[in-house]
Amino acid sequence: MVEFYRKIKNNVRGTILHMNIILLDHTEYADKFKDICHKFKTIVDVEVFETDSKFIDAALETDKIEKANAVFINTSIGDHDFISLVYEIKAKLEHTPIVYLSSKISGDLLKIYFIDPYLKPFAILPHPASEEAVLRILEQLLFLQSDGNRYFIVKNRKSMNMVLKTHDILYFESNKRKVLIHTLDDEYEMYTKIGNLQTSLPEFFLKPHNSFLINIHYVESYDASSVHMKKGITIPISNSCRKKFTEKIDLYLKSVKNDTLYI
Repeated sequence: MVEFYRKIKNNVRGTILHMNIILLDHTEYADKFKDICHKFKTIVDVEVFETDSKFIDAALETDKIEKANAVFINTSIGDHDFISLVYEIKAKLEHTPIVYLSSKISGDLLKIYFIDPYLKPFAILPHPASEEAVLRILEQLLFLQSDGNRYFIVKNRKSMNMVLKTHDILYFESNKRKVLIHTLDDEYEMYTKIGNLQTSLPEFFLKPHNSFLINIHYVESYDASSVHMKKGITIPISNSCRKKFTEKIDLYLKSVKNDTLYI
């Protein structure tokens, strides 16, 4: 993890991007948080919700909420209990990083860390968070936005998340309530649905079957029923996915032949 975050500093310099941040906070700190974000090196728009009910109502406006690059939550906010609130947010924004702002380490936070990895945050900061702490998190978020297609974060039941290079991932495989991540050298798992992953992955991951997402760079050949990948791996092609998959892979093979990458 240390090496990964060292790369963050080296990659985001000179990058001009636009980030959208949601803050759930009912205290005066919300104004300070916005001021801190406006000091960041790129444009950061902050939308503040003073109650969780207002946020949940706004979540119905899908285009507005789904553009968020991160959600910061004051853990003391809530018409509902905190755990229920986070479940509702994750149901809507499963792959959006969530940062908890907490004035104390509560039982709910311990539950999140040790019992339910689905609710594990991107980071936990004290409330009120210092300018240095907020800017550090924004730096990490900017990296994920600007260069995020190079990395995939595996969230599991252990205390630490794993950061994988997307180009090292051969394919994703659905296995009941889990997704297995097969890499060049190892295998990982996380609790999610494979259908939730594709929008957060680079376009070189294609779906030949509802239970698989494959890295097109490791495809050696394919026929009407299966894809043959490096390391002797064979992945089935389903009837429902065949047309779109073959169109994409044919375009890729054409681009390789012409030394031009279209995907």
